[in-house]
Amino acid sequence: MKRIWFATDNLTPDILGRTEIMSHTATSGEGQSDFYRLEVYFGTQPIRFIPCTDAFQENKDLVVSDNSPASNGLVNYDVLLNDPETLVVTDIPSVFSEHPSSLVIIKELSDIDSFAGAKYFIMDPEEVEADYYVKIWQRFKDLPWHIADTKRLTIRETVEEDVDAFYEIYKDPIMTLYNEKLYEDPEEEKKYAREYRDKVYDVQGFGIWTVILKERGEIIGRAGLTVRAGFEDVELGFSIGSKFQRKGFGFEAAYECLSQAHKLGFERVYSLVMKENYMGKGLLNKLGFTYKEDVSVDGVIYEEHDLNL
Repeated sequence: MKRIWFATDNLTPDILGRTEIMSHTATSGEGQSDFYRLEVYFGTQPIRFIPCTDAFQENKDLVVSDNSPASNGLVNYDVLLNDPETLVVTDIPSVFSEHPSSLVIIKELSDIDSFAGAKYFIMDPEEVEADYYVKIWQRFKDLPWHIADTKRLTIRETVEEDVDAFYEIYKDPIMTLYNEKLYEDPEEEKKYAREYRDKVYDVQGFGIWTVILKERGEIIGRAGLTVRAGFEDVELGFSIGSKFQRKGFGFEAAYECLSQAHKLGFERVYSLVMKENYMGKGLLNKLGFTYKEDVSVDGVIYEEHDLNL
């Protein structure tokens, strides 16, 4: 994503209080009007925040002054709004009608009725962190969220392209001793991955993620957080391929998942493990979990281990 366009006349200059606000000028054949441009940096890449005015809505031939190198100084209004690298954020129904992949600003819940079909809403853009805008843009583009990097691993949301690697990992029979099997048909597993993205990631903002070895870009397993019916707290789950075990990758991935749980506001996490899974219980013990009780889930007896964050 290169820019966020705030199509609203109600944007306050302190929308991103820690960023520098620079005054620029939008020009048309009739004259000039001022607007703000805010720049936010993610690493070395600037993302431009450009709120529009009524004049922008009325004059689609308006040329916007943008001094970034990528724009060569001048960018057409329609080009900006239709650029796939632009996220539109608006509280104007007509703008949403033209650009349905927009993040909608509402003042009260009843405003939702004016934006039929909208998927994402915010009420106080001044309180929204810049990273959230990037994540919403990724949702519209069907791109996986990057969850975290550890010393040796990358953790991100699962995509259909990961499924082939999962089948390679699960070829070893030991992987299904204590974990659910994959579908027999890989296409069914890919369908499940797509549905999981829509029904879990998109709704909860978390789930079971793909774990990747940074050094080689190789998928080595899965780990993450789930909500199980009948349990109050969030569950930690992890499964690392057998050839990658006993190297500390499971601990590294699980520890980062607990960090994510803390960031999400959870105060307590549990994990279910079969009695015979001594390696899994050893990992939970190393993470600080303690045994609580035996529980039955779908006729299978598990040990429940808990951790207060």
